[in-house]
Amino acid sequence: MKATLEFNLDDSDDEVSYTRCVKAKDMALAIWDFDNYLRGEGKYNDDPIAIKHREEFRSILNNHNINLDEIII
Repeated sequence: MKATLEFNLDDSDDEVSYTRCVKAKDMALAIWDFDNYLRGEGKYNDDPIAIKHREEFRSILNNHNINLDEIII
């Protein structure tokens, strides 16, 4: 199976879409890092605020159908 994405980089909307596609991995890794930061603060520093924020962060990701385990391999 194969997928091909095509962008017209002379079109500003397509240029933004292209940038989103090529930066998707970087964004996923940043989200992963932030989630792990919150996890560490809650687990190792016993910070209840970090625990609450991680739960809310995970809820937001879930509402947008983002599963970190699917995109970070």
